[in-house]
Amino acid sequence: MKKLFTILFSLMLSMTAFAQYDIPSWNMETWDSTLIYMPHSWDMMMGKFSHVKPAHGGNWACKMEGDPTQQNPGVLIDGNTQEGVVWFGGKPYTQKPDSVKIYIKYDIAIGDTAMVLFIFKKQGKAITDSTPKYLAWGTQTSNFEVKKFKINYLTSGTPDTVIFAIINSNYLHHADTLPWPNNSLIIDDITFTGTGITQQLPNNGFELWDSTMTYNLPGWYNEGQGGKPGLPPSFAMTIDKCEGQRAVLIQNYISSPDTVWGYMTTRKPGNNNGDHPAFKLTQPFNYNTLTFCYKYIPQNQDSMEISMGFYKTGMGGVGGSGFRDGATVNTYVERSMSLNYNPSQMPDSASMSLSAFVTKSDSGSK
Repeated sequence: MKKLFTILFSLMLSMTAFAQYDIPSWNMETWDSTLIYMPHSWDMMMGKFSHVKPAHGGNWACKMEGDPTQQNPGVLIDGNTQEGVVWFGGKPYTQKPDSVKIYIKYDIAIGDTAMVLFIFKKQGKAITDSTPKYLAWGTQTSNFEVKKFKINYLTSGTPDTVIFAIINSNYLHHADTLPWPNNSLIIDDITFTGTGITQQLPNNGFELWDSTMTYNLPGWYNEGQGGKPGLPPSFAMTIDKCEGQRAVLIQNYISSPDTVWGYMTTRKPGNNNGDHPAFKLTQPFNYNTLTFCYKYIPQNQDSMEISMGFYKTGMGGVGGSGFRDGATVNTYVERSMSLNYNPSQMPDSASMSLSAFVTKSDSGSK
């Protein structure tokens, strides 16, 4: 069962205390909205999905793309995973096919490859080889191609569960080399084949679709904290506000064996050089206080944190500020934190992060 830690921020940055308009979406009022479509009955999704024509069979095929905003690949899973390493869950399956067939169209970046993985289990243990199979190397096609993979059984038993995953990029290769390639993969008619095989994955032809509205706060990012396949984002829009119409909800989703830590930052994903400036500051910058309004509901002796870093001509070391507290705050309160920087090196830019978790050891992890 998932446990939930929550922290609720509504930033109210007073002009007399700080040039609030410098901070992206400073009042948390204006969110971008997108209607997204998801193939019905599939358990986990990451990236962008759409139902497209022409299909190989039926009315629709499934198009998978990466998410350029959060720098994630396209991932579709019947089952669950811990960062693509540990696989669990899945759909009930009680037959023993000898191969998997899938129809695809694709546009894959040179040097990259789409991948498919299928694991048949019995009583919680894998009875097949679980190595990902390369689905489409760096090239493109305008017509559907059929790919067929033999299922390599490790024992003679009949499965009771199947996990099936498709990734439109080589996550093992690109895990530490953002940004992800902008790949496109269209899939249709995933079929288990073999003598007497009649059982297929639910919605294996992608005829059934669900839709939902998602919201993005311009200028703010998960930076990988909410980028785990199928798990919820680490921050979201809420109407439980301090003032105005909206606020941002930052929350930890704790589950076994995977977790999304509640975290948001103005630092755009894809920069591998550590901390870096994210927005410009009004010049001359002579403010000394940041004022904000927040709630916090901690668990396990956690603390929340607001932190800022200051820069001049792209270089750090100019200064930094932070606010940290582990007390339960059930109703909105207003707080302030001092802005610390070297007056002789007036900062011209800054970055900012909000966290729902800071452990007693200050490690930022459990």
